[in-house]
Amino acid sequence: MIKESETRNPNPRPIPKIVKDFDGVEVILTINEKLIACWTMYQNLQHLYGAVFHTTFERLSFLIDMTNGGVYRYNNKKFDLLRDGSTLYLLRKNGRREWKAVYEDGVFNVSRGNWLMESCQRSGSNNNYKVFTIRRGIIIRDHQLIVLFRDGAVGLLGIGDDRHYEVNHFDRNTNNNSPSNLILGTKKENQDHRIENLDILSIIKLPNGELGFNL
Repeated sequence: MIKESETRNPNPRPIPKIVKDFDGVEVILTINEKLIACWTMYQNLQHLYGAVFHTTFERLSFLIDMTNGGVYRYNNKKFDLLRDGSTLYLLRKNGRREWKAVYEDGVFNVSRGNWLMESCQRSGSNNNYKVFTIRRGIIIRDHQLIVLFRDGAVGLLGIGDDRHYEVNHFDRNTNNNSPSNLILGTKKENQDHRIENLDILSIIKLPNGELGFNL
């Protein structure tokens, strides 16, 4: 087995203060802890194999599936990441040195509250977006992070409360965070997309058990 490095990017670029949008217009970023954390994860992003990527922020490390947009995390103070061929393992650093396969045959094996975890928290008006907390006060939506990894610095314009862009789900399924399903655009562009696709609206069951429209 090979131990994967948790080394951070030794030559990270500082977070840009100004980012050009898709029209070439310069947008001044409001730098905050959330943007800095996301940019740090982008700077530390490493390709493992296939569509699987790895990144780190402080005590948390992340495994990213850039096929389906899965975001998985583990505590790098408690676990080492090992690789054997195309299988990934977590090895507990202390105690009995337990280990567990967390990725094999193209599938991530998650466990709630321990080992490899996925985003179980929710945000948004209908609690329909997957999010995770990396530190007190810093909550990040999975789909915003996937767009940043896909598009680079322009993806910063889709993160935060005063964001320049919004991330829209092309098929209207907010659980589908596949990079090919995510559209980074203005609020008006996303509203137009909803109107153009009214014919595919459906009733869905929300995480709280209530019924709602797949808007």
